[in-house]
Amino acid sequence: MNILLINYDFPPNPGIGGRRWAKLAKYLAQKGHRIHVVKAELPPSSSPSTWQQDVSHPNIQIYSAARKYPQSLSHPKEGWIGKIKFHAQKHMMQWREKGTIYDQSIGWQKTMLPICRNILRKENIDAIVATGAPWNLLVYAAQLKAEFPHVKLLVDFRDPWLTAKNYGMAALKSARMNAEIRKQKFVFEQADLVTTPYQYLSKELETWSRERCSKQPRFVTLAHFFDADDFDNPVVSEKQTDIFRVVYAGDVYIGSEAQWKQFQTFAESVIQKRTNQTHIRFDIYTHAKMPASIVNMKDVFIHAPIGKEIFRVMASADALLIVLPENKKNERTTKFFEYLPLRKPLLIVAPKGEVTSFVESNQLGVDALHSLDTPVSFFNGDFYQNTFNKTFPIHAHTADSRANEVIELLS
Repeated sequence: MNILLINYDFPPNPGIGGRRWAKLAKYLAQKGHRIHVVKAELPPSSSPSTWQQDVSHPNIQIYSAARKYPQSLSHPKEGWIGKIKFHAQKHMMQWREKGTIYDQSIGWQKTMLPICRNILRKENIDAIVATGAPWNLLVYAAQLKAEFPHVKLLVDFRDPWLTAKNYGMAALKSARMNAEIRKQKFVFEQADLVTTPYQYLSKELETWSRERCSKQPRFVTLAHFFDADDFDNPVVSEKQTDIFRVVYAGDVYIGSEAQWKQFQTFAESVIQKRTNQTHIRFDIYTHAKMPASIVNMKDVFIHAPIGKEIFRVMASADALLIVLPENKKNERTTKFFEYLPLRKPLLIVAPKGEVTSFVESNQLGVDALHSLDTPVSFFNGDFYQNTFNKTFPIHAHTADSRANEVIELLS
């Protein structure tokens, strides 16, 4: 199969936006399929992607299309000149664009569409896969489908679009929101398939489409996953038997301030109430700015991200922490799946939802806010010894398995 993949920040570009399809492309390529990737050019002063080696394969051909989004908005410079340029460009974008102005693929069609058309004409492409955010690239992919109707179009939503908390969506006035609604409607009416990582989102989008669109795509949940290659014989540091170590790895979600405050209250309580000599330690690896109250907490340590070395750190932990805001309580994120193969109990700080329900019903951890009456069993190891489901079947959640699902969807 020949696939044209449109992914704005595919490796070697840095950022989590390239991870999902970098991993899927890796396994599709290993199965003999050819992937022609169109991505944005490297951003200025960028560090290499964590997943760059995953996409080094003869069957993966990568093309870069110049960015057209103004750098004065995407990477504003400090100082009064930078501020002047930022606000001037912001007003220009507001005058020119009908929807949100905070979508970095705005204008990208000028450079990426010619590349995509050339690939479609020369490479006998069977399917186009386009993944958002950013969202305007999905519109450009839908335009390609209209031009090349014989090619199947799979549109992948990594997050919600119209209900997003970022990309400027939450503050849009009705006229600009209607412009975004028209875009999503056009995408759905051109697409053959719409995939999302979350069951609730797939259902929401399908309902939305049936109410508004004249032509219906098929809606499928293509869940996140872990790459088994990342967990081959992780080197585990020698365990300090008198320390119970909880590790958090990754970004801090927008809107999760309330949950981090709840984490602070919970952590202070369990540290104070521990009933044996075990010392409880929380290690947080993130590039996000943490609240000062958490940074200054006793027994909580903040570290910079360490790339794939984080798997070794997590393999040495006693438990793994997940903190989710209200809008992600039903989302088993990439972080969730990358925790699974480590076979560590999960400590969830989140509103009740699909994630807390899944974790507790499968005995994979505890809901710190609602179900843990006493921290004793969790933090003295009794939960791991007596309750934790050490044989939970994880083989169905590998990147290789998800790539097989993609093949089936596009066949």
